[in-house]
Amino acid sequence: MPIQITNATITAAKAKARPGASQEEILDSRAEGLRLRIGARGVRWQLRMRHAGTSIRLDLGDVDEWGIAEARELVIDARRLSKSGQQPDAAWLDARKVASGKLAAPTTPVFHPGTWNWETARSEYLEEVERTKKPATHTDYRRMLGTPELERFSGRPVAGITLEEMSIAVEDVHKRGVERHAEHLASVVRPMWRFLGSPTKRGRSGVQSGVMKELAAPERSRQADGSAKRKAKYVPPMEEVGRIVAICRSGAVHPVISAAIEFTVFTLQRVAAISQAQRDDFEDRQGYEATWAIPAPHRKTAERRGDEADHVLPLTRSAWLAAKGAFDWALETDEDRIQRSTRVFPQLRARSKANQPGLDAHLSPSTLTHTMTYMPGVEATPHDLRRAFATHGAVDLGFDELQTKWILDHLEGRTSGDVTAASYALHHRLEPKSVMLEAWAAHVEKHVILAIDADPRLKDVAWISKRLQLAQDAAKNVKSPRHAQGKLALLSKKKSVEE
Repeated sequence: MPIQITNATITAAKAKARPGASQEEILDSRAEGLRLRIGARGVRWQLRMRHAGTSIRLDLGDVDEWGIAEARELVIDARRLSKSGQQPDAAWLDARKVASGKLAAPTTPVFHPGTWNWETARSEYLEEVERTKKPATHTDYRRMLGTPELERFSGRPVAGITLEEMSIAVEDVHKRGVERHAEHLASVVRPMWRFLGSPTKRGRSGVQSGVMKELAAPERSRQADGSAKRKAKYVPPMEEVGRIVAICRSGAVHPVISAAIEFTVFTLQRVAAISQAQRDDFEDRQGYEATWAIPAPHRKTAERRGDEADHVLPLTRSAWLAAKGAFDWALETDEDRIQRSTRVFPQLRARSKANQPGLDAHLSPSTLTHTMTYMPGVEATPHDLRRAFATHGAVDLGFDELQTKWILDHLEGRTSGDVTAASYALHHRLEPKSVMLEAWAAHVEKHVILAIDADPRLKDVAWISKRLQLAQDAAKNVKSPRHAQGKLALLSKKKSVEE
């Protein structure tokens, strides 16, 4: 039963606290959650309350460390903190002790002049990301760490950058109206600081561990009623899929780029796996044109679920001829680097004179995306082709969901815990995959013919080249290649008489 704790209560409690005494608690009626714990080792204040549905206990210290009024005020502040969403813990208690003069303030670390500045820290971290992550992740992190709101840290020692300063920078991104970008920025900075504060780096960076652990973007703004409808994912009709292949075969697109896009149509793999395909990943196998083994590091599914197996696909004749087109072009080119490239779809040109690509350099995934969105009469991106396969494969060809997963590499259609399938199914389901891909290839080839019959301009290299250039020029002044289609439509109205 709670009582009002007084000095007399404390005196009596101290008398009971002697060797061999049993544990006893006295609840204060003036401050809910405040207790006196009496035991063989003395009398101590304790806070007991619920936070976020969980019961917590916090030792507040010896009874002589806090007066009765101070202890009650402490409990009231703890409840106020809990209502704001934060849990009262030992760190909070230490801060209160420092504020009341009961504990000396921690000494502020003095960082030596040799600690890393922002530019050095960013460079060191990006080198680590390049070593351990996919190229696309490295590109993404490099772009995020170049966010304009981070320029305020230029030249500064990272050891002196506080959580509060970085939180304000993230908040400024949020205020700019790109709220998802702010969340992503926080998710990139946190592991960067974890790297800088790791045992092997903190001596050089000067950063202590855990500094940015609480970094987060502000909550997203509430959407007005009716404005939060999600845009439907695009499924290109088969007529559009056929049109894409027809444009690739027209001769208006660079041979390597057109081969990569056509290869995507007939294999349905993610654009990162397509662009990174190695020549050694292809193998002659009896009964098939060839097989393509996609190693785990090039597969999104494998990275997410810890799968180390290859995803193997039998290539149809259409897919093989697309890849062979890239091989043949590489052999005929005068550039030695491309002739000796390890990639099926090599990088075509250097980004700068100082940044010459090596034998392992591959076509950028974004090149395929941009080129497709420049194609006249095409809305699809490479990823939309996977939806086309899943949708039209089911409706037109009778594929079921499990079979579709075998092709799309959704862990080969099995659960991540299926040890038997993961360890012993070494045939890679090549025969059923081959049946599906052959049916898909025939379906696509039929619609290539239909697309050309419906629009004979798809055989006109000059017309296609002109339209590609118009779309590319329009895209230079808009946010993305897909948005360029709208601008291109306006230009087309002015030229409709000519064409």
